[in-house]
Amino acid sequence: MNTLNESFTFEYCLTKKYKTNQQTKKITIKNEYDVNQFARTIYQGEEGIFESFFTIYLDNSNNVLGYSRIGKGGITSVNVDIRLIFNNAILSLATAIILVHNHPSGKLNPSNADIEITQKIKKAGEILDIKVLDHLIITEHSFKSIINEI
Repeated sequence: MNTLNESFTFEYCLTKKYKTNQQTKKITIKNEYDVNQFARTIYQGEEGIFESFFTIYLDNSNNVLGYSRIGKGGITSVNVDIRLIFNNAILSLATAIILVHNHPSGKLNPSNADIEITQKIKKAGEILDIKVLDHLIITEHSFKSIINEI
């Protein structure tokens, strides 16, 4: 059974290997559309099945260093441990992170729990000097950035 760190290391190495083999092809996040496109590749069609929470780790130029699945839940919720998010951010030397989770219901409105966890993660990031650039909710057919609602 993989631990979260083993999973993160694998995903982190895959991203680094991809960047090494494709010197001219860096994965750079410029806006929420780029986040959505990248998130679709890591969800691999599971957006409508069960709720999952991913964190994307970025360098100072917003190049993707890696990503990790922080939690995998049921149809209506997922547990998120902030310590795991920042453990992986520190291990990858990230200067910024982007949060992504899905709503299998297809509704894009953030729940109170979504807003609360985002606020907590932003506060923790401020202490560690790791920026939370965005939090995207995705569904099978759409997405919404909620960072400006916090």
